[in-house]
Amino acid sequence: MKHRTLWVMATLAIGLVGAGAGLAQQNLLANGGFETGSIGPYGTYGTCTTTVVTSCDGAVVPEGPVEGKYCLHVVVPAAGANNWDVGMTNGGFTWQKGKKYTFSCFMKCKSGTLQVRLKPELSADPWTAFNEVVVTVTDKWQEYTTTTPVFSSDTTPCSPTFHFAFAPGDFWIDGIRLYEGDYVEPTFLKNYAAKSPSPETDATDVAREVVLGWTAGPFAATHNVFFGDSFDDVNNATVPTASGLTDAEFDPEGVLEFGKTYYWRVDEVNTPSAPATFKGPVWKFTVEPYSYTITGVTATASSFTKDMGPEKTVDGSGLTNGLHSTMDTAMWLSGSTSKLPAWIQYKFDRVHKLQDMTVWNSNQKVEGFIGFGAKSTLIEYSADGQTWSTFSTVDIARASGLDGDAGSTIDLGGIEAKFVKLTIQSNWGGIMPQTGLSEVRFSYVPVAARVGSPANGAEGVSLSPVLNWRPGRDAVSHKVYLSGDRQAVVDGTALVDTTSGVTYQAGGLKYGKTYYWKVDEVADGSVVRPGAVWSFSTTEFMAVDDFESYTDDEGSRIYEAWIDGLTTGASGSTVGHMTAPFAEQGIVQSGRQSMPMEYDNTKAPFYSEAERELDPAQNWTVDGITDLSLYVQGYPALGQVTVTETGGKINLTGAGEDIWGTSDQFTYAYKTLAGDGSMVARVVSNGTGTNTWAKGGVMIRDSLDGNSTHAFMAVTGGGGNGASFQYRDATGGTSASFDSQSVVAPPYWVKMERSGGNLTGYVSTDGKTWSKLSATFITMDEPVYIGLAVTSHVSGVDRTFQFDSVTTTGGVTGSWQGAVIVASQHNSVENLYVTVQDSAGKKATASNATAVTSGSWTEVRFPLTSFAGVNMAKVAKLTIGVGDKANPKAGGVGRIYVDDIRVGCKGSSDPGMGVAYYAMENDVVDGSGNGHDGTAIGGPTYIDGPAGLGKAILFNGAGGQRVQIGTWNPSEATGQLGVSLWAKWGGLTTFYQGMIGKRDSWAANDMMWQVEANITTGVVRLQRTDAELVGTTIPAGEWVHIAASCDGKTAKLYIGGKTVAEGAFTFGTDPTAMMVIGDSVGGGGNPFNGGIDDVRLYDRPLSSFEVNYLAGGR
Repeated sequence: MKHRTLWVMATLAIGLVGAGAGLAQQNLLANGGFETGSIGPYGTYGTCTTTVVTSCDGAVVPEGPVEGKYCLHVVVPAAGANNWDVGMTNGGFTWQKGKKYTFSCFMKCKSGTLQVRLKPELSADPWTAFNEVVVTVTDKWQEYTTTTPVFSSDTTPCSPTFHFAFAPGDFWIDGIRLYEGDYVEPTFLKNYAAKSPSPETDATDVAREVVLGWTAGPFAATHNVFFGDSFDDVNNATVPTASGLTDAEFDPEGVLEFGKTYYWRVDEVNTPSAPATFKGPVWKFTVEPYSYTITGVTATASSFTKDMGPEKTVDGSGLTNGLHSTMDTAMWLSGSTSKLPAWIQYKFDRVHKLQDMTVWNSNQKVEGFIGFGAKSTLIEYSADGQTWSTFSTVDIARASGLDGDAGSTIDLGGIEAKFVKLTIQSNWGGIMPQTGLSEVRFSYVPVAARVGSPANGAEGVSLSPVLNWRPGRDAVSHKVYLSGDRQAVVDGTALVDTTSGVTYQAGGLKYGKTYYWKVDEVADGSVVRPGAVWSFSTTEFMAVDDFESYTDDEGSRIYEAWIDGLTTGASGSTVGHMTAPFAEQGIVQSGRQSMPMEYDNTKAPFYSEAERELDPAQNWTVDGITDLSLYVQGYPALGQVTVTETGGKINLTGAGEDIWGTSDQFTYAYKTLAGDGSMVARVVSNGTGTNTWAKGGVMIRDSLDGNSTHAFMAVTGGGGNGASFQYRDATGGTSASFDSQSVVAPPYWVKMERSGGNLTGYVSTDGKTWSKLSATFITMDEPVYIGLAVTSHVSGVDRTFQFDSVTTTGGVTGSWQGAVIVASQHNSVENLYVTVQDSAGKKATASNATAVTSGSWTEVRFPLTSFAGVNMAKVAKLTIGVGDKANPKAGGVGRIYVDDIRVGCKGSSDPGMGVAYYAMENDVVDGSGNGHDGTAIGGPTYIDGPAGLGKAILFNGAGGQRVQIGTWNPSEATGQLGVSLWAKWGGLTTFYQGMIGKRDSWAANDMMWQVEANITTGVVRLQRTDAELVGTTIPAGEWVHIAASCDGKTAKLYIGGKTVAEGAFTFGTDPTAMMVIGDSVGGGGNPFNGGIDDVRLYDRPLSSFEVNYLAGGR
């Protein structure tokens, strides 16, 4: 019988006796932290110098003292003849009988490493050590410790002594402690300070409207904030900028200055259990600049000289700290056969309001007398590259022709452009008809909304998020658009607010949906500057119980909320462990705790359940809730095998890693044994295989769990001289063995004998004369199992042993049964059921047949429609059970773990057709209306596509068949990409198999990307030259959804709606490469073998909810 509460109380009572580990201990050393400013009462001997200091001057890793204001600086000039020739002692202690003592300290060295001995010792001849240790000190503070044995008598005089003379040394010591008992973390390490500042310290580009935040110290009651633009002022201030704050945030008055660095600190005003006021560190951040340098600029020119292309003017080559070199290949120079005027054109990612242009003119060493540098230059600009406006004609300052040219800046007056063209009409020398530039950089004033929060693509967002953004510099109001329909946001039909502020409180959102939003900035004169479309995805669930709130304290224990059969006697369940911690803290799906529940359906009522009241009743009809879900992990069911004895012979096949360690994997043909008895068998053959520790023989075992106690007399594949007596004498414990002293091989006889708790293994050449190999004593519950066991010692590889002449004595009963034991524990095959009950007492039950025997966390999801008749607006009770309560029958036993009970909706959002859509309905027409129709080449045919998607296109995999879509680039406008398609793979061929790609060859400058199946494995990959995300194989002959999503820097690959790979990924550099479906090379090559359907291309990344929708989760 289980006695959970009494055992806990007994444990608690025992825990209150004496001072154990974890309780604060009194330091027996006076001045262990040197806070008196002196070394005493410690003293040194030998040649060394010691100084009490307030900082670790000269340390490679600069750090202050660990405890308080002081630490001890020690310099040992030379090694001693003995390592104890230089040291530090503090003698005179009496260490008492029946006690043990811990000696610890913090040390760090100036650089490198050095050795120091910590020696609790008798401080008189013979200088007996009580568990001394030699530690290696590094250049960072670290605590070192040793604990003495328990003293059998009072011992004096004693000292916690240091030995320093291993080598010359320069180091610091702090926080020396000597106390009774085992190691306890020092209380002075408790950090009472505020931490985790937002923005992070040293952050740059911080919004002018920033609200400062932090994580409060553990004992803070209120907070005092000091804020300013001087480190010293903030660090030394005694009068706070704001005091008595109860929330961990501070909003500086007004908006902050562009580009300015600010300093701030938070002093925690603590509760009585901590220092009254704890001064925090000084943090700093720098506010965003007024303007920014444009990055990602593309340069083209009327002509150029080899190795001196126009891209040299935007790649930073030759620039160091804003000064340019004279390296000619770091510059642009027009072609040698061209004449002036020459032009160079710059293209930006979008229209920008341009503040200025900094130009580093051509700066070759010959500039002083040839004068290639641009002189009279016409500046034009355009929003679309077609219609141009003239800005002005300027003379660009001549470069010096010396290293370190500084360049010059031209004010662009806020023109708004995506393109800027410089037409150079003359150069400075007038000798050569060529011209050039070294570097050109543009700065812009941000006028569109930017840096939206939630961040673009954010997931798990609440249903009522506050949207905020950085405003355009000249915006006077902001139009906010928000919808689950992206096109409505794009079209401007989803306006939800016009505001003068930079936040919008959203509401009414639903679980598991992707939402789209943008902010259009309105400037003086009603100029509207459209914002980019951002997205975020809401959380998929509301937690019903995440099991994180339960403690081991009376009133908040897990079994006091989830009422089990041990408490009520109404079923076979036991919730929680029998001793603290009662919640499971090792096997968790998320967080730090889950609910363990044992079930025993071997006796009436033949089911096991736990129930929890929901008070107040919960409303599961709001916010788009559709499902109840929970995560369950059990243990695998015990595998069953048939054991056949024919003519006295038994062939037994087993696989598995081993019968060894803390858990076993093997096949067991068994009977039961009550009391004393034995089994004899002849191992006729040890089968085919090369592993020398394959094992077969006779075993006596306490249970059929993999971690059971047992004793095993085995014949091996040659290991242990061919035979070994092996055993595990504690459940889940380690194994031990005794090998044969002479070499044996099949055919050979083995015997296991049980007498009381004594288990003895024997071997014999003839079954008559027996030699005892070894024995052990193991207490087992009656009855035990006795039988034949086989493991191949190779996971997943079978090995067959043949036995004959099997005989038994004593209390062996029953017919042969067979089990495949693969896990430390096994669950009986049972249903998991969940019952939902409303406040009126109406209830309904749904069940799952596989979760109980799942060896890993499994999400079990029940549509709320499964609970017909229950008022989901007033859910008052939830029951989780194992068995069949409606039709109970005898079952087995086991344990499950439950975590993260939730209600919500599986994330799914329609992303629309994208910038191109190919339904493959007997044609390759672009259904998006954007005109990117394909051309079918080589005669691909059409077949039935996935259910509900009509027809699909079929490629024979032999080569020559493909769909060409032209050289257009779906990522042109954004530098981002989303790809979605269905594929029905026909299997491996002699080719790599491209599904879709934008590629002319494998060269990085001749392609952008491709999705392809590997030639030898079929593994699906998103690739470009020298970069790939490696997914998994897809099953042949089945329709499978495949998607890829890239934001220009990182990418994700999805198969079947699940993420299979993610990581850094950028495109190749050829935006004019051919787009193709059904292979991956524009001119033909790497043909796909199979069907493709419903191809969609997007100029943005897809959210996981959108991928789920496209994969059929609608």
